[in-house]
Amino acid sequence: VDAILAELKAAAPAGDELEIIGAAEGLVLEVTSSGKPARPTEAKPQEAPVPGATRIPVVKVVGKRPATNDPLYLGMIDEGLSILDEAQGEGGSGATRTAVGLVLVKADHLAPGKSLADAVRAATSGLESSPPVLVVSEHSKPGNLDLPKAVDWLKRPFSREFARARMRTALLRGQFRWVPAPVPPDELQRLAALQALGLLDTPAEERFDRLTRVAAALFDVPIALVSLVDANRQWFKSCVGTDIKESSREMSFCAHAVAARDMLVIPDALRDDRFADNPVVSGPPYVRFYAGAPIFTADGHCAGTLCIIDGRPRDFTDDDKDRLRDLAAIVQQELTASSYAMA
Repeated sequence: VDAILAELKAAAPAGDELEIIGAAEGLVLEVTSSGKPARPTEAKPQEAPVPGATRIPVVKVVGKRPATNDPLYLGMIDEGLSILDEAQGEGGSGATRTAVGLVLVKADHLAPGKSLADAVRAATSGLESSPPVLVVSEHSKPGNLDLPKAVDWLKRPFSREFARARMRTALLRGQFRWVPAPVPPDELQRLAALQALGLLDTPAEERFDRLTRVAAALFDVPIALVSLVDANRQWFKSCVGTDIKESSREMSFCAHAVAARDMLVIPDALRDDRFADNPVVSGPPYVRFYAGAPIFTADGHCAGTLCIIDGRPRDFTDDDKDRLRDLAAIVQQELTASSYAMA
């Protein structure tokens, strides 16, 4: 897109009032009746849609269907939800089982001999997604009840407004798609090896900076980093294209590569459930593409990555992966040289 814009602007006659702009997220172009486009403006912020706005959110009810005067039922109606009874294969709206957005278990109206834990497991088995579960009961939640942590509890009595709020909260939570990286099994040893490098919180060094500059130029990306994944943060020994020196490990893409001890390539973060709601994807710097090759200490623990980042989705070929691995190997040589110097 940038190349096309540059070509068109270069071809435009000198002094011409024609304004040439490119597509961008949130851009609105209004055309007046005279045919001359008005200046582009940012899209007006819209109210956050109800989860599943492209289709009516479905609530699967386990147990006796709520009466029409039940605050629970009224809350569902207020929220615009479609009710799918446990016995129904499909709801009246034609929603299939995989469209379920919330499972509502009426703990006091289960079939004889059916435990609450069994009811929850049965209600969520076979679903394409893992919808949140809301248990409704006349009683408080027993302290020794063996239920998944994701199961919420709603004790009667309550108002229709309160029921609606709790269901809406559960639906919103079910739409959240950001998954932090798992902790590697060798985490304690890995952190000790990382500290032994003696690089954390040290000034920038040309031996690393030249490699991130080469990576950014080679792959034509705005950002390239040597990222070291610490206990609660990722710290950048070298960075091109950003002034940020560290960020939360919880938001880190590199932490996923460290946990897997393998290259991680994300062609489009918005289409990957692990990252779609990550703050660095939904907000600045609006990461779309990521590729990170792991770098290891002398004793084989994964210290971090050499990674490249772009604000646009893109493909990454096998040849590209090989080139990034080659550069990461050079970074790794510098890491091990640091550890020998410390020794």
